[in-house]
Amino acid sequence: MNTQDQPSLNKVTIDITTENGAVSTPAINHDNCTGLAVTMVQFGFFVVTHAETGLKLSDKYERAGSALLVLSQFALIAKENGFSWSVGTQSEVTSIMKGIYQKPVPFDGATITNKNGTRKQTVIEWIHNLRAINIRGYVDEFPWEEHCPWNDALDNLESC
Repeated sequence: MNTQDQPSLNKVTIDITTENGAVSTPAINHDNCTGLAVTMVQFGFFVVTHAETGLKLSDKYERAGSALLVLSQFALIAKENGFSWSVGTQSEVTSIMKGIYQKPVPFDGATITNKNGTRKQTVIEWIHNLRAINIRGYVDEFPWEEHCPWNDALDNLESC
């Protein structure tokens, strides 16, 4: 199999939005989701960034693989709902997201359990959960965990 014909990760440079204006930063994206990128805007912390607007979609992760997994889950949401993250403005992204907030996420591992049972989270519940787990300003992880989010992320992205 020729790996040059397969979608892959790319080193790119994007402009991110900061309190002091736009700043160019190195990032990685995937051929199947060029509208999003993993950036390291603060040393040692990785975030999912919307490439066109430079706005962050996730909080900080200690591992690039964890941020890439979240990027891949955003990519699966786009694939399932027929849109691309390559849209250019914040208002376009907001409009798309408002239309799918109540739909279930198209991946496993994001569930809610209540008196009625267990179900998949909706897109908005998943986004709120991404932010809620970030108590100290970053998502605390254990690098010795047996499970590698990097491989799950690549599997997700290859299916987009």
